[in-house]
Amino acid sequence: MPTSKILRRAFAATALVCAALPASALTVFSLNVPSGLTYGTVSLQQVDSDTVNVHVVLADGYNFVDTGRHEVFGFNLNRPNLPDATVSITNPTVGYSLVPGSTQTGGFGFFEYGIACREQVKVRGTVTVTGCKGGNNSLNPNDEMSFDVDRVHITEGSFNDNGKGYYFTADVYGPSVGGNNATFPIGSNVAPIPEPETYALMIAGLGAVGFVARRRKAS
Repeated sequence: MPTSKILRRAFAATALVCAALPASALTVFSLNVPSGLTYGTVSLQQVDSDTVNVHVVLADGYNFVDTGRHEVFGFNLNRPNLPDATVSITNPTVGYSLVPGSTQTGGFGFFEYGIACREQVKVRGTVTVTGCKGGNNSLNPNDEMSFDVDRVHITEGSFNDNGKGYYFTADVYGPSVGGNNATFPIGSNVAPIPEPETYALMIAGLGAVGFVARRRKAS
């Protein structure tokens, strides 16, 4: 059989496997600094060619806080391909919004983009701050947030470290390393963990390559 026909069949088989999988895979980072504990996860999912969803879930006992010293969340994008002027945030969890300019988190350095939790709502003349509150956040616990990052041709791989090796940071209230409740920043500096569907895509691709190689050897 001609090599071109073998290739077409191999790629067709790969396409069928991919079609049976979810449209987009997850890339999951662990919020594991300080001391290597797991404080939560940051999941990135490709929504379309210009949108990536960011979903942050904190571990039990931890809540986002806005103490005024740090923003509740920070992230970084590749430069110079993703200039600030073309990045926007849509569909955020109520109470969260993009902070203009960079944000700094103690111990983790600067991040290009920050998410604040200081939305004000005015009802019958009374202004109420919703979302995260300072201190222990006991009046309005928040341990999960989600938002879409929009930019032409953005991908999960567009998110990178901030030059100090940290991919994400968050300001939280919860059990500190010593065991007492405290407000402190957490971060992620480990490689992302591919989800099972990502592995399946990789295996399908490798299988197609192996199929072609075997047919070539047999001929």
